Amino acid sequence: MKKDNFNTKVIQFLEQERPVIFYPPLVRMLGSIEAGLFLSRLICWNNENAYFNKGKAEWFSKTINEVKEELGLSRWEQEKVIKTLKKLSLIETKVMGLPPRRYFRVRLDKLLEFLIKNSNLQKINK
Repeated sequence: MKKDNFNTKVIQFLEQERPVIFYPPLVRMLGSIEAGLFLSRLICWNNENAYFNKGKAEWFSKTINEVKEELGLSRWEQEKVIKTLKKLSLIETKVMGLPPRRYFRVRLDKLLEFLIKNSNLQKINK
């Protein structure tokens, strides 16, 4: 098989699922690849939720299995990251419904404060 065919096959295989949007600066700021990846996805899910709710970012649900399927994080890894993000006040969580489902809300105000405090983004306030 020609090298070009290998490249094409690899891309076709990987494109069976959509890529994950990921913000590398969050890894540096949070000190954890898992926390950076999880928060990156929460931000994206939050934005998708706001789009479908006419600009209002409200609570949205993601099950343990949905997160595991998309990010590869185990239940334990998810719980550890959620605890870290809640401790930093970057997210809120609650359980609602029958059967019970996990709901998340990204605290965009606290996230902006966190970004400014932990990066060189002070210039955006000027």
